[in-house]
Amino acid sequence: MVNQEAVAIVGMGVFLPGASTVDEYWQNIVSGTDAITEIPPHRWDPSFHDGDGRTPDRTYGRRGGFVSDSLDFDATALGIAPSSVDGMEPDQLVALAVAASAVDDAGGLRRLGDLERVGVILGRGGYLSPGLQRFDQRVRSVRQITGAVRELLPSARPEMLDRLRDALLKPLGEFRPDTAIGLVPNLAASRVANRLDLGGPAYTVDAACASSLLAVDQAIGELARRRCDVVLAGGVHHCHDDTLWSMFTQLGALSPSQRISPFSRDADGLLIGEGTAIVVLKRFYDAR
Repeated sequence: MVNQEAVAIVGMGVFLPGASTVDEYWQNIVSGTDAITEIPPHRWDPSFHDGDGRTPDRTYGRRGGFVSDSLDFDATALGIAPSSVDGMEPDQLVALAVAASAVDDAGGLRRLGDLERVGVILGRGGYLSPGLQRFDQRVRSVRQITGAVRELLPSARPEMLDRLRDALLKPLGEFRPDTAIGLVPNLAASRVANRLDLGGPAYTVDAACASSLLAVDQAIGELARRRCDVVLAGGVHHCHDDTLWSMFTQLGALSPSQRISPFSRDADGLLIGEGTAIVVLKRFYDAR
């Protein structure tokens, strides 16, 4: 006998350290592959590392979970202009790619039934993300730096300050109004729903490390209440930056031994990983 409230997984998609597909992820599990690696050299300035991590702008962490720098995904196929991709938060673009992959794994949009009854719930932490960092630098940091130079060097000519401002803005790239939606952190689920034309509830949840589990729990509730017939649920985290690592260092949460040992008496902390995983859920009786 199957519980009438039982839920079936009918599709899956992932973009994880060492695995860009579900098949690769499964093979890593079967083979016992450890996807935790040293921080790739091009990710951070080596000076960010400090053996004891006593200063707020340093970390003693050297290992974590890092996804591939390349994502095989045609954003234009889902109506996202190439000019707006560079300014988007990575998590929005990756979540959309993984959600599309999960839907394909489920047989495509046609197999989902009434799209107005398909929801999207994603776990996402409220961390300072790469896109918002760049935008904050553009809006606030550049102004603060030029203002400080003006105060320290009253003789500085306006054209010199303009050159300084331009030099600070240049590495940030061009900003376009159509990239603004890609900077709103809690729109990750809504962006997926919008681009896939899904009309059910779409929202993000934040329960720190348990965010993905909470998203799945919420999805099961939506199915049980008959508010949705299908829900895409999962988690997305691509805020792998020095700010987050420094925060966990100051908390003393990063493992000094650089190893994760869940439920072990030898456990001494966590390691941070990035990635996205989404499942497509249906009530069991609807999925048969």
